[in-house]
Amino acid sequence: MAGLTKMLLAKGTHKERLEMMAKVDEAANRFAAANVSYVGKANFGEAEKYIKEFHALSATVMDITIQISAVNGRFTLDFMQKFESPVYLNAFLRELADNGIVYELQDKQIRTLPAFRAPWQGGIASFS
Repeated sequence: MAGLTKMLLAKGTHKERLEMMAKVDEAANRFAAANVSYVGKANFGEAEKYIKEFHALSATVMDITIQISAVNGRFTLDFMQKFESPVYLNAFLRELADNGIVYELQDKQIRTLPAFRAPWQGGIASFS
């Protein structure tokens, strides 16, 4: 990600950055459509018993990313996708249920980026 960020910042215009990211997105989806990432077990010592869940959300160019983390004896799976249809999520949840894996569907969020000052702009940029 650091290398990609440096390449983006080296571009002269926002249009060039968007074109570059479109190529990155296209290339990434040629070799894989999904990514499963296991962050690992969080280690918060004595405070861990007060933590119900741990999320490590990440930016992704994949169509589907499943981020897995663990804290206080529980796993948290963040199922992130770049499209609105719930068809893959529903299939995944059916697989869990069919295999006797008890889960709790906690939340559904539409992720947006907040307004921020981009290094290449003088004003505030807002994306969604």
